[in-house]
Formats: sequence, C-alpha cells, structure tokens
Amino acid sequence: GFDYRAQTPWEAKEEFPAFFRAQKARCERLSLIANSIGAFFSLSSLSQTTVDEAYLISPVVDMERLIGNMMQWAGVTEQELAEKQEIPTQFGETLSMQYLRYVREHPVSWHVPTRILYGEYDNLTSMQTISAFAGKTGAALTVMPGGEHWFHTDEQVRFLDDWITESGDGHRGLNGDLIVWNPVLSCAFELSSMGIRVSPQSLEQQLALRNCTDRKKLYFHSKLLAGELTQTMGGGIGQSRLCMYFLRKAHIGETQVSVWPEVMGEQCRQVGIPLL
Repeated sequence: GFDYRAQTPWEAKEEFPAFFRAQKARCERLSLIANSIGAFFSLSSLSQTTVDEAYLISPVVDMERLIGNMMQWAGVTEQELAEKQEIPTQFGETLSMQYLRYVREHPVSWHVPTRILYGEYDNLTSMQTISAFAGKTGAALTVMPGGEHWFHTDEQVRFLDDWITESGDGHRGLNGDLIVWNPVLSCAFELSSMGIRVSPQSLEQQLALRNCTDRKKLYFHSKLLAGELTQTMGGGIGQSRLCMYFLRKAHIGETQVSVWPEVMGEQCRQVGIPLL
C-alpha cells in the first residue's frame, strides 16, 4: 500500500508521481487501486507514464462540483469563502478558497485504462457525474445496486471482493461483466455476463477462489458441471439488454414484453418511447 501524506492535490502532485515511478521501475506492469479522495489525488497527479491500468472504488472525479455541494450543505457562498479563505463546517470538512481555485485551474485529464466501482447511493458523487466521467475517459463503470460511497456492509464487501479479485487471465472480477458505452443513454451499459459466468471452467475457478466448493452439490451447479446445461449468451434480461444496445433503444421495455407501472408508461409515451 501507499501511505501518502498529501492533504491537497498540489501536494499529491509532488508526492504521487515519484512514488509510482519508483514502483514502475521494479515491475513490468503497474496497476493502481484507489478509492474516494485517494482516487482523486491519483487522477490529479498520475498519467499513463506512471500506471498501466486503474481500478477506482467510489472515486471523487469532479472536486469542483463536490466543493460546490459542500458549500451548499454548509450555507456558504463563494463570496464568503473568498473573503475568509477558509471556513470550517459542522460536518468536519474545512472549505478552502485555495483548494477551489486549484481544482478549477487544474481539471482532471485521464487517459489510463480504468474500471470504476460505484455505489448506487454514493452521497459524494452523483450518477450523472460519474457517468459523464466514464463517458469522457472511456472507463468501464460498474454500479452496485444499493451500494454506498464507503463499501462497508457484508454484502457490499463481497461485491467489491468479486469485482477486484484476480481472475487468473490478466483481468480482475469474477463475474466477467460485459460493459460498453451506450450512446443512447450516455452512460456505461452492462450487457450480459451469464454466458461467461456459468461456464463449467469459470464456475470451478470461482468456487475455488471463494472457497465454496461445497456448492458443487447444488442442483444448478451440479448440472452445469456435468455438462447437462446448454450455455447461452445470457438469460432473458441479458438478451433483452443486448437487443437494447444493438437496436439503440432507451428502455428495456422496447425489447421485451413485461408489466410496467402506469406512471412509467405515461412518462415513456411523453418522450416517444413505446413499451411493449
């Protein structure tokens, strides 16, 4: 791990590159794993010359926007901050005009192959902000339903562990998610991972990695491992999302028949989306 001392992006600009250059000199390939503010410091100070790939967990990707949000939470105007330069808040952060000016003058420019894990209920970075960053940088974005900024519950930690675990083929993640950029929705879009996830070989590997080989006795697992189940590109949802992507549809209801709430149906009709 990297026990950095930087408290600001300009301090990180001095500290981070030197550390990562030293690590890069000792190995053929260097991966960055960072979260939250550490991810922001990395985005602000590193480049493709210092790291080969990045795995970011709940990253802060737009500090100017976050500072603006914190100013609103604290009821502080930019004029007040400019006059006082620093203002402590009740939620433990100190607002700094120097910090705000710096992030405005030094926007993040990131060109490293990146995967991002984001919690649906992240209270520091909005879905719109993280999706815009993923679209701009080409990062693969995985969203955990019900996840938060800090992955701390048993379920969240398991999800994180599956997402980051080395799969043995030079990649990370046990689920083998197929994620592409969706130009219709302007966001990262998961297709189907089932065809990869449920092959006998990958199932054997996952059960061994998770120390759950006893599950081989379960009905589905045993049938799959015995070669009695036909592998597919995915289940119904996976096939529908694949059709969504190739047919350039905005709603999964345009590619599969289902029952939708009346409110959703009316909203879709208003914007010209016909649900089946």
